[in-house]
Amino acid sequence: MESVVLSPAASRAIAVKERLVGIGKEVSSWAIENGLLLKEARDNGYHREWGYQSFDAAIAALQDAGQLDYGPRNARNFILIVEMIQRQGLDPAITAKIPISKLREVASLKSPKDQLALLELCGSGNVADVQREAKRLRALANGEDVDPFSPYTIYCTETMKGFIKECLEKARELYTLDATVPDAAVLVDAILPEWFNTAHTPDQEPDCPHPSSTEP
Repeated sequence: MESVVLSPAASRAIAVKERLVGIGKEVSSWAIENGLLLKEARDNGYHREWGYQSFDAAIAALQDAGQLDYGPRNARNFILIVEMIQRQGLDPAITAKIPISKLREVASLKSPKDQLALLELCGSGNVADVQREAKRLRALANGEDVDPFSPYTIYCTETMKGFIKECLEKARELYTLDATVPDAAVLVDAILPEWFNTAHTPDQEPDCPHPSSTEP
């Protein structure tokens, strides 16, 4: 087998990448240990032994003194991650391999079932995928409508409601869209492109009537 001789720059590039990956794994492991210590300190009231009135005040003072590079909010995030791991009975050796940014999203969910579902995605999805799914699950837990075709509510008069309904019906007929296609999709994908991209002359009727042309 013929050996490949790498240039100094190529060799250094490979070494740097390997070290970055290694540091990333070390950071996740460090974050879990950090969370365990923070949880112990908070649960046992060690802040009083340190001379502070509250846990948050202690963390803030240590940050101000340059002894910690995070404040009370991030300290609570570290604790949430550890509590999630303990509640789910997860192996810290396994979770230490998951990037801390993903674990933070998992810990932000209140439902143990949702946490497990998101943990599965951590293995295959990237950080953006995990963040999107976490946002969706949080919205569902709060009773919010997360249908991507219904992002907002339109407030209008009864006359405008009739106009919008007529536009939707004509667009469905023109583009052969059945009832399974959401109204918002008809509006965004059919009506608005036609409305803005088609130049109408005075003697040319648009496919959907203009509000000013509707009869009272």
